[in-house]
Amino acid sequence: MNPNPPSTNTAWTRRLNDRVALASCPCSRGHWRDASATPRDRSRGAFFSPLPSPLPPRAFTLVELLVVITIIGILIALLLPAVQAAREAARRLQCTNHLKQIGLATHTLHETNGVLPPLAAGNYHTDMLTEGPYSGIRGASIYYWMLPYLEQNGLFEKGQRDGIMIVLGTPPRGCVGKTPLDVFRCPSDPSVDDDGTAIATFGGANLWAAGCYAANYLVFGEPMAADSITRLHGKATFRNTFPDGVSNTIIFTERYTSCGTSGSPDTITSSLWADGNIWFRPIFCINRDDQSPQTQGYVRCLTPQDSPDWATGCLPRRAQSGHAGMINVCLGDGSVRFVNTSIDAELWADLCDPRDGNIAKIE
Repeated sequence: MNPNPPSTNTAWTRRLNDRVALASCPCSRGHWRDASATPRDRSRGAFFSPLPSPLPPRAFTLVELLVVITIIGILIALLLPAVQAAREAARRLQCTNHLKQIGLATHTLHETNGVLPPLAAGNYHTDMLTEGPYSGIRGASIYYWMLPYLEQNGLFEKGQRDGIMIVLGTPPRGCVGKTPLDVFRCPSDPSVDDDGTAIATFGGANLWAAGCYAANYLVFGEPMAADSITRLHGKATFRNTFPDGVSNTIIFTERYTSCGTSGSPDTITSSLWADGNIWFRPIFCINRDDQSPQTQGYVRCLTPQDSPDWATGCLPRRAQSGHAGMINVCLGDGSVRFVNTSIDAELWADLCDPRDGNIAKIE
């Protein structure tokens, strides 16, 4: 026999402790018991290991929200310039391709007709005086003659049949001068409306198609002619017009469609691709806002403007570029180059004059 039998008080104390432990155990409050436990085990509180009670989700604090917003703002600030630069690079490439098409069309037209196209007809009621394939058409600009070589032969034929422009009144649907063409539109020009027309309303320009590229008067015109109309007609050829070399002469560049300083669209002039009328001719190097060569002789072409405000800081007598710091130019050999808009004034003038003897190159 056990010499030390458990006392009744000791057994009673053990059972009391077991019940206290059972009552304090979290698994006794609604958790499943162990189905395999014996009655004695159950009386002592045999259960599965208790699972923690689910806690309510904790909301973000104000400080945490501010930190997240700040991080997002920093990421946007870092990415936005890169996105904008990529978009501008795409627009610049598109603009370059347009000038390449115009340059190629010019060469093809010369090969076909043996002479370069005239700069402009003069006005809507004046026939083209130049003898040969360009004579007899009224109101046309240089770009009208390129249409067959820019996959726009139907529009060219329509101009031959119906006329280039109907100046008085609202132009009819399908009118040549009203038809926007992507090849004559620079995507970085801020002065073009969404429908491809000019924003400025002076002279009803907002009814006509935009022209974002200008032809060099010193190349396609005839500066030594006796009167202003004849000076616009020209009779240039690649053989006789470029003593300085075709690869050293700018023949086309960019120009804003709507351009002025008044801030009022109804007093701002426009460049329209099909228009040979005063104030609206797509020309540069005349050095006059009305694009009318009133003075006989060659002039020193004015340097281009770098991204001016089209309504308050734009000078129609000069070329303009919407590409910050650079302007596209098409040379006489058909190549397209980027020129810094801060180019030296004398160098720019030399590049625009095909016969001054100052042979200049774009580095």
